[in-house]
Amino acid sequence: MRNKHSTSVEQRHHHLDNYRSPDLIREFSKVFIDSINHNLEGRCEADLPTYFQHYAPKAVEYWLEKYIECTVLNHWPREHGMFMLAQASELARGHWFMHRHQGKTLDVSVFDRLFQVEARAVRRDLDNSEDRLTAWLTNISVAVLCNDQAALDEMFKVEHKDLCQSFEGQPIRDIELAFFDLFRAFLIGESDRQRQIQLMKAVIPVLTDEILIEACDGGEYWQDFYQWLRFPLYSIISVCWGFEDTSLDDAVTAAMDANYEYYAEVEPLQYHEPTGEKSPYLLENDAMFHTITTAFLAVHYQRTNQTISFDSKYVPLWLVKGEGPSREDVLANPPVFDLEHVLSQT
Repeated sequence: MRNKHSTSVEQRHHHLDNYRSPDLIREFSKVFIDSINHNLEGRCEADLPTYFQHYAPKAVEYWLEKYIECTVLNHWPREHGMFMLAQASELARGHWFMHRHQGKTLDVSVFDRLFQVEARAVRRDLDNSEDRLTAWLTNISVAVLCNDQAALDEMFKVEHKDLCQSFEGQPIRDIELAFFDLFRAFLIGESDRQRQIQLMKAVIPVLTDEILIEACDGGEYWQDFYQWLRFPLYSIISVCWGFEDTSLDDAVTAAMDANYEYYAEVEPLQYHEPTGEKSPYLLENDAMFHTITTAFLAVHYQRTNQTISFDSKYVPLWLVKGEGPSREDVLANPPVFDLEHVLSQT
């Protein structure tokens, strides 16, 4: 069953199917194959406690980035894409397990390898409190997309106190905690109507410009960030929970348009870069693949068998509907990363 209010949707494309010619796809694929194989070999040889202590969060970002570069832009097969998402999800599970137990010596199992690690925070690039919420939200979205239940279970255990742990930066704001509660409840499957209303009411006051400015400590950047990239997620949840009469198609299209506007018009102004179609930020990971929106649609589809009526490389229906190879299959039989195999569908 599709979205019952489906409409004719005009999508705004900023990287087209012919963005890369076959020759460029081949050249980029060579580079990415070398990088991926080097990463996998290096991890096998690495001192795992040190690797996870220092590099797990960055490694999650690496594998998600490679999924976007290779599967979205280079048209690699779905089994290679699912393998990369599975790598990111497994690393995210290990990272948040360590993050929740800082100061303790932990027995960790990742990729079927057992080791001990002294858990302590070493990230210094999460000083902005919103970055901590975004890291959790992106990580758990990857776990949704590859149906990694162990990773989901671990990241659902994250609480306010875990996000509030300082990375030598600012304290986390109330706005981040309110959105965290809402997003977590939606992903975990909160069904109590009164609780849903309570969670949404905690966010609604921030939707006005004056209160948003105050909530973001007067920071124009974070005000824009929330207006363009977070409030559309609130709207999707509101539609999925039945509090808005807007169609799911319209809510998702609005989120995609807001994403485009942010990376085409808002972000480049921060750095005095070209805007519009020439904005370099349209090639940011979050501009090319809407990880969180895709995950929200995936959990809604699992619960209701309803989804949007259109396909998009920004929000691919095969991931929303779980139609590709499973995480278990690709980990049991890893795909081969060479030109013959990754270019078999191009």
